[in-house]
Amino acid sequence: MWEICHVGGDIEVVYKDVVVHMVGGKVYRHFGSIEVYGMVLEGLVVEGCVWGISHILGFDIHIGESLARCSMKEVFAMSIAHTQLNHVHSRHSTVVAELDATQSSMQIIEVPVVIVGAGPAGIATAGCLNKLKIFNIVLEKDDCPVSLWRKRAYDRLKLHLGKDFCSLPHYPFPSDFPNFVPRVDFLRYIDSYIAHFGIDINYNCSVDSAFIDQSSGKWRLLVTNNSSGAGEIYEAEFLVVASGENSEEYIPNIKGLENYQGESMHCSKYLNGREMYKKNVLVVGCGNSGMEIAYDLSTWGAYTSIVIRSQVHYFSKEMVYAGMLLLKHFTVEKVDKIMIVMSKLKYGNMSKYGLMRPKEGPFALKIKGGTTPTIDVGCVEKIKKGKVKVYPDISSIKEGKVVKFVDGQHAHFDAIIFATGYKTNVLKWLKDYKGLFNENGMPKPSYPNHWKGEHGIYNAGFSRRGLEGISFDAMKIANDINFTLTSRVNQITS
Repeated sequence: MWEICHVGGDIEVVYKDVVVHMVGGKVYRHFGSIEVYGMVLEGLVVEGCVWGISHILGFDIHIGESLARCSMKEVFAMSIAHTQLNHVHSRHSTVVAELDATQSSMQIIEVPVVIVGAGPAGIATAGCLNKLKIFNIVLEKDDCPVSLWRKRAYDRLKLHLGKDFCSLPHYPFPSDFPNFVPRVDFLRYIDSYIAHFGIDINYNCSVDSAFIDQSSGKWRLLVTNNSSGAGEIYEAEFLVVASGENSEEYIPNIKGLENYQGESMHCSKYLNGREMYKKNVLVVGCGNSGMEIAYDLSTWGAYTSIVIRSQVHYFSKEMVYAGMLLLKHFTVEKVDKIMIVMSKLKYGNMSKYGLMRPKEGPFALKIKGGTTPTIDVGCVEKIKKGKVKVYPDISSIKEGKVVKFVDGQHAHFDAIIFATGYKTNVLKWLKDYKGLFNENGMPKPSYPNHWKGEHGIYNAGFSRRGLEGISFDAMKIANDINFTLTSRVNQITS
C-alpha cells in the first residue's frame, strides 16, 4: 500500500518505512539518513503504469513529461504492473493507491568489483583478482567472451606479435602453439584462461548507466539483460572499465557515401575475399587490418586498391619480433635506427608507390602516441608488383560507384571496405567519468599512470599497447584493489 497525503503545501508519500517528500518540484527520498533529489509533476497527476514491468527505483523514470532520477540504497524487488496514482483533489486529503506487484525481473547485486567488458582486458583483470581471491563479476554485452576476435575478425588473422609478448597474466601460451598465434588458437587460449581462473561472466548484459551513488559512495550500474529484457542493478566499491578502445566501429564522414551504390562495410564484417573475385575493391586504411585485408583480397582474385592517407612504418612480423627482443637490451632510439635500416634493406624506397615513412622511429611513435607500425604480411610486395594500387585520401563519392580522390583521380569500385578502426563507447554509459576519462572517452593520465582514477574507478585496455599493455593494467589494478582491502582489514584488526 502506498499512502499519498498533502501535508501543508507539500506532498508526502509513504511506503512501509520509506518516506518521499515532494517539495516545490523537488523529491527528497529518505531511507534512514539518505536523501536523493529528483523532479515530479505538479499536482502528482500520473496516468497508467508508473514504472512499468521492467523498471524500478534506481532508473531514470518518466512520469508524464517529467524525469525523476531515483537512487536508493535498497531497491524494491518488485515490478509494478498496474499502478495508478490518482490526482489529489484536496490539499489535506489522503489517497490510497493499491500496487499490483508481481515478482520483478530486476534485482540488486552487491559485489566488491564489477568489470565491464569480457574482452582480453576484462578477462585478464578478473583472472588477476581471482588469483588474489577477490570476488568480482564481469558484465559482457555480447553472448561470448572476446567477441571482437570471435565474431568480427577476418579468417586469416593472427597475433602480429610473438606469443611471448601476448600472453595474459599468470598463464603463458602452450609451448606447442606457434610463435605467431592464429585467431582460432587464441580463442582456445582465452577459453582455457577463463576456465583455469574460474572467471564469472554475465553475458548479454548491457550497462545502460554507471554512476556514484551519493548515499553509499559506491558505484551503481544499471544493466539490461539483452536476452530477457530484464533489468538488474549492480553495486560495487570498485569499477573496472574494460570495454576498451574498440567498442564501436568507426567509419569517417565522406561526402556522398550515403548515395554509394556499391557494397560498403567496416572491416569487422569482412571474413575473406571469396565473394570479391574479379570485383574492383577499395580498402580504406593502411594499418594492420587494412594492409592484410588488401593482401587477402588480391590473393582471392579481386582487383584491389588501398587508400593510404598518412605516413607509415611497415615491417614483417619477424622484424617486429626481433625489435621487441632488442628493446630489452638497448634504448628505443638505437632499436628504431636498426628497425628503419632493416625496413629499407627489405623494401627499398617505397615513396614512388605512395608509401612514405615517418621521420620519427616506429617504437618512439608507439610510446609517444600509441601509433603502431604496420605489420606487412605480403601486401607491400603486391603493391610493388602493381597487384594492389595505392590511392591518396578520398575527396568524395560521385554518382553510382565512382570514388574521387584528393589528387583529382576518379575510379569505379564495386565495394569499399573501411579498415578505419574503432572508437570507445565509455561516455555513453559512464556518467561520472571525469575523474579518469577525457571528453574523447580515453584516460586523462598518460601511460604508465593511466589505469587508475578516483573513487575506486580503474580502466584496463586503454593504453594502446596491445596485449602486453593489457597485462600491465590488469596486474596493477588487481594489486591496487588488494592493497586497499588488505589495508582496511589491518586497520580494523590493529
